[in-house]
Amino acid sequence: MRFGKHLLLVLGVFALGACNNAAKKEKAAAEAAASKAADLAASNMDLMQGRWLSEKDSTYVLEIKGDQMSHINGGKLTVSTTIKPDVNCTNSACTVNNEQPTGFCFIESAQDDMCHKLVECDGEVLKYYGIGTTGQMLAFKKIN
Repeated sequence: MRFGKHLLLVLGVFALGACNNAAKKEKAAAEAAASKAADLAASNMDLMQGRWLSEKDSTYVLEIKGDQMSHINGGKLTVSTTIKPDVNCTNSACTVNNEQPTGFCFIESAQDDMCHKLVECDGEVLKYYGIGTTGQMLAFKKIN
């Protein structure tokens, strides 16, 4: 009888240990994913820094400094906005018809949030399109 109680106690301790290990593994996986997302956000935001000339309109320049994005048309500042990374396009501004894009987005905030899906950014070329707007691709080449 005593042996049975001890056996149950030992099995219970092992079961609790297994649950605790599973929780630790889940937490570690979540932390690793968050770290990877933060690295991706920082990398993409770093690559987006600088002055960019539109491939379609030679009078349109986009300038990104830190979290500030300036739209310059014909040499004059049109609008200045704040941008922030959205690694998985989870911001509500990215949702159209109950669907969200996959990949890396960034949110441009002026009066309202606008979601942009980053298509290419390698330090020389910047391409993105607006989610929920015209969906037109904006393509730029690095200048200066």
